[in-house]
Amino acid sequence: MKPYTIPIPIAYSLYLYRYKSKRDYMDFAFTFLLTNIVGFVIYYIVPAAPPWYVELYGFEFNIKVPGNPAGFIHFDQITGLKVFSSMYSKNANVFAAIPSLHAAYPLITVLYGSLSKKLWLHITFVLFTLSIWFSAVYSRHHYVIDVLAGGMCAITAYILYRLLSRIPTINRLIVAYSKLI
Repeated sequence: MKPYTIPIPIAYSLYLYRYKSKRDYMDFAFTFLLTNIVGFVIYYIVPAAPPWYVELYGFEFNIKVPGNPAGFIHFDQITGLKVFSSMYSKNANVFAAIPSLHAAYPLITVLYGSLSKKLWLHITFVLFTLSIWFSAVYSRHHYVIDVLAGGMCAITAYILYRLLSRIPTINRLIVAYSKLI
């Protein structure tokens, strides 16, 4: 998970925890968890190389290739800091381009933020999501199809969680767990 994709989702989860019901927080957190599970399953069933990998190595599968900051290296060069080169060099799986969880995380925030009925909040989340989607493609870490698949991953997890939480046994477990936090 890249740090630039999560500040707003984390801030929103803390807001839900502190100022809304614990159930709202749990719904958001479990949807986030389910999105990760769906995304990771797809990563390992269908490993997909990001654009920077294809540019450098073609379509040959090489598990030993280290992560690469790709377009984000410009930030490091401009600032003199090794933020992205350091972070991406520790990437354990470069074949995790599809679905883009960079695209999924902020979309979860849009989905739950729209429930708040605060237009300014919803607009903020939509703009944040679009900026993440743009940067994921512009930096050559994802193709547009990866971003769309990430969005579908988030929507699928959101719908799946909503359906699962209607099952009485699961709902009781969520309610009980919500009371413990």
